[in-house]
Amino acid sequence: MQIDDAFKGGDLCGFFYHPLAEESRILNVRKIENNKYEYRIYLFNRRTWRRTLTPYFSFQPTRRVRSFNNDCPPRERVCGNPAIVNNALHWDIGRIMVFDMITEEFSIKSLPFIEGYSGSCRMRHLLAIEDKLCLCYMGYEEPLMDIWVLGNYKKWTWFKRYTVNLDWDMKKYPMEKGFKFETLLEIMGYIRVIGIQNGELVLFWKHRGIFCYHLGFGTLEKINVKKSEMDNYIHDNYDWLCGFEAYDAASFF
Repeated sequence: MQIDDAFKGGDLCGFFYHPLAEESRILNVRKIENNKYEYRIYLFNRRTWRRTLTPYFSFQPTRRVRSFNNDCPPRERVCGNPAIVNNALHWDIGRIMVFDMITEEFSIKSLPFIEGYSGSCRMRHLLAIEDKLCLCYMGYEEPLMDIWVLGNYKKWTWFKRYTVNLDWDMKKYPMEKGFKFETLLEIMGYIRVIGIQNGELVLFWKHRGIFCYHLGFGTLEKINVKKSEMDNYIHDNYDWLCGFEAYDAASFF
């Protein structure tokens, strides 16, 4: 099945199932002017595009992508992998951007923390676990990952559910042969969250492997998977985070 682009220069920013219409839909965005973006939806049942009921919004779901080459500045790209809970799509844009798939309205919500973190953020990853919104946060100061969960969606109240210590045994779980580093904090930026399911956190640690960490028991297991051809293209000038979105977290459980 071939789907024509909604408009030239647009980007896919979401794929979801509408529970009332009982159909899959695609959300697409394009920039009209500064701080003005137009949104359209593809209806699979009708095989046609239309504007959202609220067609314009001041933000688009972009995220800054950091290169491992320090000479290259961070780039922005549209995120097409939103966290979907409560019949809404959610993106981390420095705050949380929300699209209600029923009313087709956009809104901006706060991150789960305002104070308590010093320094800058090394990694944030927004996802859904157990039908709740979840945010994984990792700073620069310590090898720790905090996992926040949205306890009450209507009141938008968060609580910190887990703190994961990432200072794992380097002799038991070494970096790949030939990879050089001096401190653990140097390689913390190579971590990517794949997903959380059944109380297990799955991480991809570039140059080290894929790991399954049980959040309740604190146990760790390295997962042996066949090397993907994508791994051959992962280097400083390539957006490796984009390529790894193809992995389905459910396949590891």
